[in-house]
Amino acid sequence: EPPKHWLEQLENIRIMRVKKDAPVDSCGCEVLHDPTAPPPVQRFQVLVALMLSSQTKDEQTAGAVRKLQALEGGLTPENMCAVPEDTIAKAIYPVGFWKRKATFIKQTSAKILSDFNGDIPKDIDGLVSLPGVGIKMATIAMSVANRVISGIGVDTHVHRIANRLAWAKTASPEDTQKALESWMPREQWADLNLLLVGFGQQVCAAKAPKCGDCLNRNICPASLAKDRRKRADDAGDSIPGWLADAPPHRTFKLEPDDALLPVGSSELLSGPPAKCARVKLEPVDPADECHTASAADPTPVPAGSTLRGGDKLASPARRGRSAGSPASPAKPKTRARDPPAARAARSLRAARRQQDIPDIEDTLV
Repeated sequence: EPPKHWLEQLENIRIMRVKKDAPVDSCGCEVLHDPTAPPPVQRFQVLVALMLSSQTKDEQTAGAVRKLQALEGGLTPENMCAVPEDTIAKAIYPVGFWKRKATFIKQTSAKILSDFNGDIPKDIDGLVSLPGVGIKMATIAMSVANRVISGIGVDTHVHRIANRLAWAKTASPEDTQKALESWMPREQWADLNLLLVGFGQQVCAAKAPKCGDCLNRNICPASLAKDRRKRADDAGDSIPGWLADAPPHRTFKLEPDDALLPVGSSELLSGPPAKCARVKLEPVDPADECHTASAADPTPVPAGSTLRGGDKLASPARRGRSAGSPASPAKPKTRARDPPAARAARSLRAARRQQDIPDIEDTLV
């Protein structure tokens, strides 16, 4: 079944990508081949650009392809077999894994000449049989070079964005490709990779996504979860972070607190399950309708518990207990074992104080 809002989310991404000014638009494999070369050579150059793009920024990939094209004899399968491997390695440096990729280019060129009559294979199985070519590269090569839509090319950008939008719940790009192809209409496959890669480069970045600039901020599960955590942080942790991310079948009553809510008011908090950076709720015993904050706070939260608005996330003695219930005894603090020199110095200071001999540190003002 297709995810909720997926078509609206996709159309919003198309709107945000209308300028086509991301690095992939000017340095991607779609634009790096020599348009004046024969068609088989153009297809070979697309494949080489894909091989170089793995674990490499588009700008570096473009520079490496241009250097290979500038070699005497150009970027052709025949010339890549003829030139030394060190020459290829120096030309493609500093792309990721440049030494290994130079070896793959030599081996792939030789196999294309011997097994495929100087042209790249026309199907997925033939492409993945080439050294250094994986399923993602083969899928994109089929689309860009062979003009055949055989699947959705999924790289790290597509994998990340698909999971943030809840289009997939997967742990690897290969699983994401299978998940997307299982429900997305085939007519949407052709430009999906280019759309999402550019969107990931400009807006939905891995470390610092610009959710405030995204048209999907109100229908993106990852953005909504981020907003809930931010509201909890802005309240000075008066609302525990795990309470903001409570499962939908649990409802907690938040008692009025001067620092959080007007006197005499109350608020019911419930929401979809989401990961919290500090604490995540997990079911303990469905029969007892209890939940516990895993690892960070093992104290069960029984059904019907009333949490005070002033409870701090950093106060485990009060967190997760009903109003009026006794606080858990504080655990004694354990002191890390000091090195021998520090223990000796501490013993010497204690002996001096017993003999009323002032310590040199006590005399400094």
